[in-house]
Amino acid sequence: MLGSFATAPVRAQIGYRRTIVVSLLTGAGSLLVLSGTTSGPIAAGVLAIYILHAVVWSICATSLRQRVPHS
Repeated sequence: MLGSFATAPVRAQIGYRRTIVVSLLTGAGSLLVLSGTTSGPIAAGVLAIYILHAVVWSICATSLRQRVPHS
């Protein structure tokens, strides 16, 4: 839910492109950290961050697709 509430203000402040790029970098970074941890609590936190990235990216990508004119 945090991702859905945070997306619009972040996107308004830094734009679609930067929001999507930061989101994808966050997702990649979280998977990198997840692959190197053996701690359950750290893995849970990193998975929460990964889900946050997925929600933000999905909202931005869908909104952008709807704004682009179709040929």
